[in-house]
Amino acid sequence: MTADDIKATADNRKATDILLNIESHTNEILAYIRNLDLKYNILLDKVNKITNMPTASVVEEFPEFKQTSIKEEKPLRSGLVQLPKGNPSPFQPAPDLKAKLQAAMKEAAEQNNKQVSTQIPTSTRVIPTYQKVAYEDGKAVYMAGVEIYGSDGVLIKKSTTDQVGKWKEALLPGEYLIKVNKSGNNKRPQVNMEYKINIPIAQTAPLDLGTKTVEM
Repeated sequence: MTADDIKATADNRKATDILLNIESHTNEILAYIRNLDLKYNILLDKVNKITNMPTASVVEEFPEFKQTSIKEEKPLRSGLVQLPKGNPSPFQPAPDLKAKLQAAMKEAAEQNNKQVSTQIPTSTRVIPTYQKVAYEDGKAVYMAGVEIYGSDGVLIKKSTTDQVGKWKEALLPGEYLIKVNKSGNNKRPQVNMEYKINIPIAQTAPLDLGTKTVEM
């Protein structure tokens, strides 16, 4: 066996030892995590018992919660206050507590839904949107001026219908006011109309709004 072979064998053994060491530490970590998970489940179970049990059951399960009677007149530790006799146990839940919590949660959910329903969509995805404008006989209204206004009345974009009467723009989801204008001639009347369109917030594909017919 040459010196190189001996060195290679030593390197292989060293690598094997490192892998075994890593595996050992990994197993220790997994065991520690399982132990923590077990302790967490035990603690959670005890908390559930305390919050769901009647007072008598809590005292039986956890004797350290048993209250000292006033008649025994045992000295209290510094900082503790003796409860007067006849006061409800601090471990006894109010009978209507569950109903109050459910009502509060329901009210919060309704308020949240109300806020969501009135919230302005915040999508940043622009949707390719196009629409054909035509006369009553189906002929295209080409080279007409198109103005697009937002829901707040602010002019957002200007466009022009092409040779087949279509305007095309990339718009965010929301509601828009469309104004179409074109001068008339001896063959066609003047076009001057406005209408609203809506792009759904869930829209992802290009949106074809169909044909908008000029009302004479």
